[in-house]
Amino acid sequence: MASRLSESHFAIRQRVICVKACHAATTWQQVRYDHSQAVGACASCHNGTYARGKTSRHVVTTAPCESCHKSTFMFAGARMDHTGITGNRASCHNGQTAKGKPATHIVTAAPCESCHTSTATFTGGRMDHTGITGNCASCQHGQTARGKPATHIVTAASCETCHKSTTTFAGGRMDHTGISGNCASCHRANGARQAAHPHCHHCALRDPP
Repeated sequence: MASRLSESHFAIRQRVICVKACHAATTWQQVRYDHSQAVGACASCHNGTYARGKTSRHVVTTAPCESCHKSTFMFAGARMDHTGITGNRASCHNGQTAKGKPATHIVTAAPCESCHTSTATFTGGRMDHTGITGNCASCQHGQTARGKPATHIVTAASCETCHKSTTTFAGGRMDHTGISGNCASCHRANGARQAAHPHCHHCALRDPP
């Protein structure tokens, strides 16, 4: 006796011959559904019972499958339409459901939209430094954010000792208080402004600018 359709089998609404529609002549296996026969919404079959449905990592949504998935051959290539989404981006962009913060991201608990204003790209995000008055180097260390260049004065002092602006590194002014010699350790061709004479400190200390 031939096996009959299981209760979870597709509710194909058209009168089609099994072999012609999906099954090979010698086996029920290796089935490929011809979606040209499909009538109705994708989720009427792709619900996890009749056919593969949304995975546990899928974006939480009640929108129809076809809102994002345009191919009837694969689920890949779907593109989320972010129209109208203005907040709570981390509910999807958490590194599991959708791409989240990379390892080099600034350490922050602020919402994504605080800096990232585009729904098409993560680039162009601009950090709002309002209220930040210290510990600049926790981000500005060359990995998370731009750090000291190779020509920077050698120092262990905090960034904010010289750099007072949160919008530009330009305008930083070195505090020379307490420095009485060895000017050339900074004032060299690839560092601070080069000295005019190797014994610059003799004149500079006698006749300060």
